[in-house]
Amino acid sequence: MPEQRKARPWKLKVPTTSMKTSLLTAFLALGIFLTLTISLIGYHIFERTMVSEIGNNRADVLHQVGDRVRQVKYNAYTLSNLYYYDHTLQDYLLELKGLKEGGDREKRQQDLNRYLERLTSQFKSSFHEYSIRFDMVLALEDGGGYSSSPVPPDYDYMSPRTKIWYKDMLDAKGEVIDIANYKDKATGQNYFSTARVMADENGESLAYLMISVEEAQLREMYESVIRDRQNTIYIVDREGTIISCSNQRLNGFNFFNMKNLDRLFEGSAYTFTKMRGKEILFTRYQDQGSGFTVLEEIPLEVL
Repeated sequence: MPEQRKARPWKLKVPTTSMKTSLLTAFLALGIFLTLTISLIGYHIFERTMVSEIGNNRADVLHQVGDRVRQVKYNAYTLSNLYYYDHTLQDYLLELKGLKEGGDREKRQQDLNRYLERLTSQFKSSFHEYSIRFDMVLALEDGGGYSSSPVPPDYDYMSPRTKIWYKDMLDAKGEVIDIANYKDKATGQNYFSTARVMADENGESLAYLMISVEEAQLREMYESVIRDRQNTIYIVDREGTIISCSNQRLNGFNFFNMKNLDRLFEGSAYTFTKMRGKEILFTRYQDQGSGFTVLEEIPLEVL
């Protein structure tokens, strides 16, 4: 019989030192990779959470600014109504309509100006506690008028027929319209203004009433939230025209397409976008009462 070979016992191969080192290095590398990945994900979540919190906080700030600006507009509307429904003023305008150029008309217009001086002084005193400063201009249909602020003798009382908002004012038939940004050439001041026609019972225009609030007064509503001039605040009307801006050079420009803004924000109070080459946090508050929108842009690099 052939001789049978004995099976050799199986021996466990013990890892060498180099294998141990390689395995340890692999495990360490995997641990470091997982730690970095988790840390990076955690950082991004933390960053987005913080930025989102900042976005919500800025939206609250713009809400407060919107409340203050709305009150300024309401006060301007109230003042316009006080003049518009004043019976003595209406009587003066009707009387002047029937007077031709001459001594009688000039005298009655001087009487009207003195009456308006007293009335305006009374209103300014009454509204002083609301911290509203305003100017009033009444441009007569037949020429001349009254201004609550000192003006040159040859002052052009609005020349409303030359303004792009003249037709809107006529179409409003005595209701108040907004003029987002009106610049008085005589004074060089920018204003948010309200305007309306004062007419007789037949609808014929007698005068044009304008209540104006200096743009600087609106700027006071948000100057305290300007962060070292690194953020920009805008107050715009429904058409996207800038009423007031922390960058004053932009006042009066039709700067924003409001439909495009709606698409950009998608119903949110804030969004992230790129503007003038910088990533920014863009925040919006729409005030339904005034019809104004308050916007703010802040570069992400300063957050």
